[in-house]
Amino acid sequence: MQSWSDADWLDLSLALVEAPTAGHDNAIHRFLGKLGDRFQACRCSLHLLDHAGAVLRRSHAWQVEDHTLAPGWQRLTLARFPWLVAQLRGQRQVAIDQPEALGQEAAAEKSLLQKHQTRSLVMVPVSADGADLGYLSCEGVRQALPSVSEVASGLAPAARMLASAVQGWLDANERRRLDQSLSTFASQFPGVVYQFQLFPDGFARCPFISDTVEQLFEVPAAQAREDVRPLLARIHPEDLGRFFEAIETSRANLTPWFLQFRGRRPSGEVFWVEARSVPEPQPDGSMLWHGYFHDITAQVEAQRRLRQQAEQTEAILANVADAILTIDHKGRIRTFNPAAERIFGLQAGDVIEHPVAELLTYPHRRSLYRLLRKQGGLVDGREVEGVRADGSVFPAEVKLSVIDAQGDLRYVAAVRDLSQSKRAEAEIEQLAFFDPLTGLPNRRLLVDRLVQAQASSERNNQHAALVFIDLDDFKTINDSAGHAVGDELLRQVGQRLSATVKDLDTVARLGGDEFVLILKGFAGDPTRAATQVEKVCERVRRQLNRPYRLSGGEYTGSPSLGVTLFFGRRRQPDELLRHADLAMYRAKENGKNRVAFYDAEMQRIVTERLQLESDLHLGLKHGQFQLHYQLQVDCQQQPAGVEALVRWHSPERGWVSPGAFIPLAEENGFIVPLGHWVLDQACHQLAQWQAAPAPFSQLVMAVNVSARQFHQPAFVASVEAALARSGAPPRLLKLELTESVFAQDLELIRDRLQRLKALGIRVSLDDFGTGYSSLGYLKRLPLDELKIDQGFVRSLHRSAGDAAIARMIIALAAEMELTVVAEGVERDDQFQALLAMGCDRFQGFLFARPLALAEVESRLHGVDA
Repeated sequence: MQSWSDADWLDLSLALVEAPTAGHDNAIHRFLGKLGDRFQACRCSLHLLDHAGAVLRRSHAWQVEDHTLAPGWQRLTLARFPWLVAQLRGQRQVAIDQPEALGQEAAAEKSLLQKHQTRSLVMVPVSADGADLGYLSCEGVRQALPSVSEVASGLAPAARMLASAVQGWLDANERRRLDQSLSTFASQFPGVVYQFQLFPDGFARCPFISDTVEQLFEVPAAQAREDVRPLLARIHPEDLGRFFEAIETSRANLTPWFLQFRGRRPSGEVFWVEARSVPEPQPDGSMLWHGYFHDITAQVEAQRRLRQQAEQTEAILANVADAILTIDHKGRIRTFNPAAERIFGLQAGDVIEHPVAELLTYPHRRSLYRLLRKQGGLVDGREVEGVRADGSVFPAEVKLSVIDAQGDLRYVAAVRDLSQSKRAEAEIEQLAFFDPLTGLPNRRLLVDRLVQAQASSERNNQHAALVFIDLDDFKTINDSAGHAVGDELLRQVGQRLSATVKDLDTVARLGGDEFVLILKGFAGDPTRAATQVEKVCERVRRQLNRPYRLSGGEYTGSPSLGVTLFFGRRRQPDELLRHADLAMYRAKENGKNRVAFYDAEMQRIVTERLQLESDLHLGLKHGQFQLHYQLQVDCQQQPAGVEALVRWHSPERGWVSPGAFIPLAEENGFIVPLGHWVLDQACHQLAQWQAAPAPFSQLVMAVNVSARQFHQPAFVASVEAALARSGAPPRLLKLELTESVFAQDLELIRDRLQRLKALGIRVSLDDFGTGYSSLGYLKRLPLDELKIDQGFVRSLHRSAGDAAIARMIIALAAEMELTVVAEGVERDDQFQALLAMGCDRFQGFLFARPLALAEVESRLHGVDA
């Protein structure tokens, strides 16, 4: 290959000469073609950097006909090719003649070149104003370039020659993008979007103005873009001075410009315009304003009509019985009629210019401000609580109208005192729906509440319960001590029941000593729901067993409770009441002072579940729990860590499946002390392995942390204490969290994770993709690892969707520099598929089942680290 001559450089320069007229795109392509011919290259390309400088994208390419462009070369993430980046930024060029000769430090680059049969490659930066725009390259595909050194010496000046065309191409693309964005925005805007440019010599034009200007001002947009004078001629002569004064003030002070003025069409029609804009100084000394016009004729006319009606309205307000207030746009009282003075006990002079919210109680002030933010229509009959001058509170009805959404005076409020009508309504309701002795709902209201509870149960997919309560031996005290004492006992029972259940539950009295509870919000699973109801009923029974003080004496009684669960509208209210009544009689037959369920099988299940809960606490107290360990391996199937898994061996039950006791522990809170025990045991074992030879000293210990345990206020302190007690190295401890942890305050979670990371602890996200998956929290939280849920792993070869999800998780983790562990690997074909996807770590029965300590240590003895 001969050295470059002046003619060569001239020929290359001519390829760029027509760029401004023929387009930079075509010029760049011609330039690359001439370089390819001159260097006898198979391909010449221009690669451009993205805005972040992290991705290299091939924007232009010339190539010989039989060398198609490989897809892998279209877009390169530079973080994957550190050697290439170092050469381009340090040596300012890359010249590769034999990819096979590249060292280990360029392994990624070598693999890419070999994959796409590239035999030679020369790359140099293309720079403008001291910054790299991208890189120019020549390639030999399937056969080497004739002379890499000569290509390298000639490519650098060619890149400098190309830089201006590339910058022009980028600038042209950016201008087109901005123009398109502005046009798109303007097409969606109801007014006129414009740019107004004023030059030092007084000439003005509109570089951009939307086509809607012709509808408003009857001036073509193309004419206004060339010369703004036809547009200025449409401003009413009486407002033209204010218009130029506003522009001059904005230009001098560089402040936003706002004005309402009149326009006049050729027909003589006058209209009102509102204009807003923001100034921007230009390099040529001119000033460019960005802003918009819109027609406000209708609003101005409405204000005029309101002023004409003001006197008539004032006369009407003075003679109505309700309080009438007018309110401005800031929520301040502007007028206060005589009826308002009487109702609130305040003089108009005391409240004018004060916030209208001061007339209401605190809970109702926020709702009032929400009403005041409405921009039209009528709010009819909203009930609030008013406050009189003496501080007393009274019920009121507010009707609010928006009379002018633009001016200062915006609202009219009519306030009616409901004190008398409310008292009458309350008396009627009390007689119709409430027991006169206890004040509790009677049978009529109970049935209505029961129907509502059935609908709520169906809507929320939750069980509810109907509880029938009868006081044991009530007839004895009623007959011996008298009805007055009996009535007092019934009142106290009602009070205790109301204080024991939730506010959303119902306590009713059917008559005599019979009470009924409607309890809501229990689990969808009937077994769990029955256990939850049992606990509430036991709490009720204990409260009713406490002594009563009656007429100076003390009385101790007991209740019998009958319970029936219900879900939705499957049974009629009368049938549910009958079932609960029958269950109550069963409780009496079984000895009184106890709880009985209508379904005998349900009673058995509840009893067994409560016994299991008791055994859990005894198991932890008596050392029945132990840790098993499941190995995690690397790509060569060498031990990389273990996951600590809790197991329970009960003397009575034998080995209890984690699936049987972990959900119960999560539900009743036992998971918190159990989790602390697991963490302590795992840290002590980690410390012992640290003192042993490899591979034990290099194993990472993974410990599962429940959401309930993680959200304990002292969780981080408890982890730090466990590490301190055991002497375990924090760098080898990994805490595995499920996605349910992130369903609460993300900032609090982020702070807690950062404190754990500061201790040197690793954090893994378990079962990723099955719960509250969000790229948002992945970016914000300091994670080290993602675990692919075993459900995706098991279906790799059966479900293309699951395989795609696994591949996406692995790619996402690589992009975010997170380790990936696939759990539930049971077959070699699953392992090979995950390995091909780029997975880092593996866990499952293919490598090892969860093993006791002695078994896992025996298996790891003799493993070569």
